[in-house]
Amino acid sequence: IYRTFNVALAVAVKMQKMPVNPLGLVDTPKYLPPKENIAQISHLVEYMFKKMAEADDPLHDHFLMALLGLRKAERLGLTFGALTLIGNSPKMTIKSQLQRVSGQGLILKPATKSGKDRTVALIDPWLSCLKRMKDVRKRQLKLPEFKPDPKFADLVFLKNNGKPYDLNEDNDLWNSVVAKYGKRGVPIRGHALRHVSGTRLADANVSREIAMAILGHESESMSFYYGRMTQRG
Repeated sequence: IYRTFNVALAVAVKMQKMPVNPLGLVDTPKYLPPKENIAQISHLVEYMFKKMAEADDPLHDHFLMALLGLRKAERLGLTFGALTLIGNSPKMTIKSQLQRVSGQGLILKPATKSGKDRTVALIDPWLSCLKRMKDVRKRQLKLPEFKPDPKFADLVFLKNNGKPYDLNEDNDLWNSVVAKYGKRGVPIRGHALRHVSGTRLADANVSREIAMAILGHESESMSFYYGRMTQRG
């Protein structure tokens, strides 16, 4: 909020709408990560995805890739061209992200947050999920209203009208999942799914090198991984 407001006021000063940016008198607030019991949330998330699968809820596949450590922008920016779903070594390469840029709207940025592509081997349930998404695309191509913009046409996650999912819209969808399948009174952020990934990797005794290859660079999610490994030790 501070950063966005500061940019807006700086633009107002530049446009001579106001003489000075008053936020220049305010120290930049320090980021405090939300206090979440990810180990506890992990069990609840597992239950929620199980219930979504039983109900054949399409949002199960929409969010499942988050449990493989993909950030929201990476998941929504995943393309079919980045997937290898057949053969002896199924895999996906995370190399783009969907972002909203002021004045441009949604764009597909050809880079991850770390600036480095990462390739992750695919096993079930994620492999089956992406195969189902390919079947979904075959059905969508038969819909008369499915008219994607060429720059978004290869995205794995598109609505039936061919438009990509806005990041705020994705938040609303996840909140609807929590409201329907979660535990009443226990909020779960969509980004917490990435931290759940780190915890589950630690519980599976995955090495630090492999965890970093899956989750990407040193990040808050890796700190959850380290914390869980230390706790288990």
